[in-house]
Amino acid sequence: MFGQRLKELRSKKNISATALGKVLGIAQTTISNWENSGAEPNYEMLVKISRFFGVSVDYLIGNDHDSNKNEINRLAKELYEDLNSVSEDERQEIEKGLLEYIEFLGYKVKKTKK
Repeated sequence: MFGQRLKELRSKKNISATALGKVLGIAQTTISNWENSGAEPNYEMLVKISRFFGVSVDYLIGNDHDSNKNEINRLAKELYEDLNSVSEDERQEIEKGLLEYIEFLGYKVKKTKK
């Protein structure tokens, strides 16, 4: 399960095994072994990998099937970083627009349920 998840995450992030190996400080062949032969890394490496991809260790080893939660966390982190990179005026304008859009979506959901 771990190897399959790692391969999927690399594909989604469009990162090669060689590039990931450099980030993690390991050889590309080690990543290949994880993905293809069923070998698994030690716990410290699992933590490094989970942090790099923004997923839980449980997800990596197959215990957490809620990848949507991880995707939401990743998107929230990206939004937070983006908001911190703009001026205060721009941030307030973006926040206002987001809140209005959230209200609109809530209205739309309620309307379709009737």
